[in-house]
Amino acid sequence: MATYRRPPGATVISPQYKPVNSTQTAYGQPTTDPQSPTQVNFSSHINKKEEVHEKKKKFLTAKYGAQQMMLIRKRLAAEDWLDDRLREIYECEDDLDYDCEIDFDDLLDLDTDREMWQFLQDKLCNSKQPQAIISELIREIIYKAKAL
Repeated sequence: MATYRRPPGATVISPQYKPVNSTQTAYGQPTTDPQSPTQVNFSSHINKKEEVHEKKKKFLTAKYGAQQMMLIRKRLAAEDWLDDRLREIYECEDDLDYDCEIDFDDLLDLDTDREMWQFLQDKLCNSKQPQAIISELIREIIYKAKAL
């Protein structure tokens, strides 16, 4: 069995060995020497990461898929149409408000056409328009709601 001999002048590294650089004392504590040549400034890198994160955060809520955007546009168009039709029925101008609130979500929560019809008739009961016009509007609203 061969034994290994250390060459003369070689140093033994113990498991407790800690490298010492110019920014640390022998015990691993940071120095207070302001002219230490190996100081590292990470603030510019951190600031860049924060800027990228802020930019991503700004656009996170604004991004929708094409299908989702189509559904949103369709819903907005239906609500605008309903608003215009209710203004006609209640004979309101743009700056005046009418006394009827119809929410498509509430309407779509109902199970049958008969329930939808009754719901809309209750909402439109205080209109001064003839029943034929109200019935036609109710048909149109139900048709639009089912298309959503």
